[in-house]
Formats: sequence, C-alpha cells, structure tokens
Amino acid sequence: GAKLQKGVGHKPRVKKTENKVSQNRKVTDYYPIRRSSRKTKAELKDEEQKHIDDLIKNGVEEGLQVQHIVDKGRGVFATRSFAKGEFVVEYNGDLLDIACAKKREAEYALDPATGCYMYYFQYHSKTYW
Repeated sequence: GAKLQKGVGHKPRVKKTENKVSQNRKVTDYYPIRRSSRKTKAELKDEEQKHIDDLIKNGVEEGLQVQHIVDKGRGVFATRSFAKGEFVVEYNGDLLDIACAKKREAEYALDPATGCYMYYFQYHSKTYW
C-alpha cells in the first residue's frame, strides 16, 4: 500500500454553519458590564468650583491669618504655601480707576476708625485699585 500524506491530494473541509446557531459569544455573556468611575475634566472642574464656593459661603480662609502690623494696621499673611493656580481668597469689592480710588481714599481718611485698604492689580493691561 501506498501511503497518503495528510492534506495532500484532498480538498480542505469547509464547515457547514448554515443550520447551526452561531457559537460566537460576547465577553458580556460571561462578565457583567462595568462602568468607569473616573471623572471627566469638566466634572473635576465643577467639583473644584463647588468646593471654592463652599469655602467662600462659609467664610473659611484656610492658610490665611490677619495680624496687626506696628504703625501700619492689619495685614493678611499666608500661614502655609499655596500651589500655583490654587484658590487663596476671593476679592469682594469695587474695581476703581485711579481718580475714584484717590477720591475714596480722601473720604476714608476723614474717619480714622474706618481705615483704608486698597489693593492694586492689573487686569487686561489696565490697573485697578
């Protein structure tokens, strides 16, 4: 007898799947769907803003302390380091140009009990008091 080599001279068999139910399964057939608990950047930003709003509403001034300065009056000092971009304090007051600031300073000087606290800063290349 002659020996036939496997696969030589024979056509490859094709499986018939016409009448069979598909054997393909999804991973979800075996494992439940899990949703990520990670938060989006927008959600994280909203949470941070809510935290800042809560601090402001409750009058919490973490990391700040008011101290008396000889011959000057009160001053606000940091009691810890702040990271770049971290909330420090909210400014609550009027934005004044130089003319209004000088006028208001003169009015406040008339009553020594009132005191005058002007904060100078720039915003969009304009200086405010």
